[in-house]
Amino acid sequence: MQDELKKLVDKHDRDIALLQQGQKKLEENVNSLSDLKSDMAVLNTKMDKNETFMQKQFDTLLTAIIGKNDQKEKHAHEFRMMTTGKIFGIITVSITSGGILFWLVQQLYTLFMNKIGG
Repeated sequence: MQDELKKLVDKHDRDIALLQQGQKKLEENVNSLSDLKSDMAVLNTKMDKNETFMQKQFDTLLTAIIGKNDQKEKHAHEFRMMTTGKIFGIITVSITSGGILFWLVQQLYTLFMNKIGG
């Protein structure tokens, strides 16, 4: 009977040792998970900062592209207006010079006819 009690006590001691080992491993796992959680929080903070930076860069780039497109449209409009103005100027000069030339030819013709017929 003493043998049986000794075996039971030994088994009980082994079970306690196993439970203590299991508890120690659980504590190590909990600590490891806490460290992992802390590392994840740091990574999330870095990712948020990176995302904010990237969003600002994207906004800046988008603003620059839109500004370039606006300038391009403005320059195209100004070019069309200058071209239209130049064409109008050329037509005006042509009509005016044609009118002056016609008047000069008419005056010369009148003068010539008065001298000949006169």
